[in-house]
Amino acid sequence: MNSWNASDESQVIDAESLPAIVQLPEELSKDGEDLLKKIWNVAKGIADKELEIQREALKQAEAANQLKVEEAFKFSEAQALKIERLEESLAHLNDGLAKEKKNHTVTSDKLNDAEKENVGLFKDNEQFKHEIDALKITITELKKQYDNVEQEKRTLEKRKMQKLSLWICEFIICKLLWIQYPSLMIS
Repeated sequence: MNSWNASDESQVIDAESLPAIVQLPEELSKDGEDLLKKIWNVAKGIADKELEIQREALKQAEAANQLKVEEAFKFSEAQALKIERLEESLAHLNDGLAKEKKNHTVTSDKLNDAEKENVGLFKDNEQFKHEIDALKITITELKKQYDNVEQEKRTLEKRKMQKLSLWICEFIICKLLWIQYPSLMIS
């Protein structure tokens, strides 16, 4: 049609020279209407099949995303339980550290008192020094464990936020696709 419009033939024909209304024969008009209906039904059938395929794909994507959401919630709950256990462990370690510090103080006080009372108890004094060194090692180990627990807590929280962010992005994309679905079908 575009090539005919650009041709010399189309330029020669003047709109005023054409008849105002062209009457098609009744049989040709009925056949044309039947052909248009047939084309419409075929096109509608193809469009309906395509819509059904797209609906099914969206349903499958929604189901897959729902599984991901459930998996993310399960993971989040598991991580929350793990964090809770780690916090309990940390509190227990802090209590132990406080007790060990108290024990250290008590031991040091006893050592000082023993030295004042009897300088001749040198062997007992050496024993207390060994206990103090052991407590220092224990304190150092407890501090290392505390640092490790804190690092693991930060890592777990970071992973939890990344999973949650991914889930939110996927959920938003699905919702946007679902919202835009009718407008995509119109165009």
